[in-house]
Amino acid sequence: MYLNLSLCIVFAICLSFLKIDLILAKPVSRQHQSLGEPQLYMKYQVQEDYVPIFGYHKILPEMDTPSTTTLTSLFQDQTQYLTQKAHCNWITMATLHQYILKDEKLPTNTCIMTFDDGIEDQFDNALCSLNKHEIPATFYIINNAIRDINENKNGYYMTFEEIKELDSIGHDIEPHTTTHAHLKFLTYEEQEEEILDSIGELKKLGYTSAGTSFAYPYGDDNEDTVDILRKHKILGRDTSQVHTWKNPRTITTGILDTYYYHFYYIKPEGLTGKELWEKAKWTGYWQFEDNYKIIRDVDNDIAVYQTEAVT
Repeated sequence: MYLNLSLCIVFAICLSFLKIDLILAKPVSRQHQSLGEPQLYMKYQVQEDYVPIFGYHKILPEMDTPSTTTLTSLFQDQTQYLTQKAHCNWITMATLHQYILKDEKLPTNTCIMTFDDGIEDQFDNALCSLNKHEIPATFYIINNAIRDINENKNGYYMTFEEIKELDSIGHDIEPHTTTHAHLKFLTYEEQEEEILDSIGELKKLGYTSAGTSFAYPYGDDNEDTVDILRKHKILGRDTSQVHTWKNPRTITTGILDTYYYHFYYIKPEGLTGKELWEKAKWTGYWQFEDNYKIIRDVDNDIAVYQTEAVT
């Protein structure tokens, strides 16, 4: 009897602690958070805002450079599996930008597909599968590499007409700088010119959503790059990042004055559709919300910032 009574008391105490823990785990107001304040811990959240971004370069029927080439046959398998089996709800980076600015939750199973450099084979070998599965994608274009169909330029890159066709069927056309420069080696002014000029040129061509996001050539960025994107409220899309459940860097951070959103893509090269989804699915990576605190971490298995500011 006394044993049962003791167990009940212990159980009641545990419930009270759990209740306190849940009450304390309320969102921290972003308006009252700044980089100058003491570092806040972040509360682990089920990945309602995790966005798998699949980043492509070359789409070819035969292997070229393994690190940047996805075989056409594998791309077909990936798009089919991700759409029909994983039930990806496809949006573009421009649409993602709209959700963020409105501070709205993303639709269930949101996924994004991006293509870097504006390469001709993306148009020739990827467009059929994109159309078949109704996938709107984001294409990051190097302005100076766009070909005029009448010019005798290197056929490696798309023509103005091909990019215009992508836009006309609902794809998102975004900047990848004017010259594909190594940004981290440029001054602040040179970086801003590369970024803003590339956006301006695309807008002149009629791509009105250009500038909602920006992809760093070679994955090069530094504090100046971050500051420029933050200032102009542009989403930053980096190269691939090694994602593990203890990766100390968050996949996304905020877009207010003291924050900006920074995304990494998932490399698809050499993977079947099922393998790619196993690499990318929500249960594979932890997502941290920048406006939550970690209240308790019993197993000490949640990666948190303890000394660095959230940037």
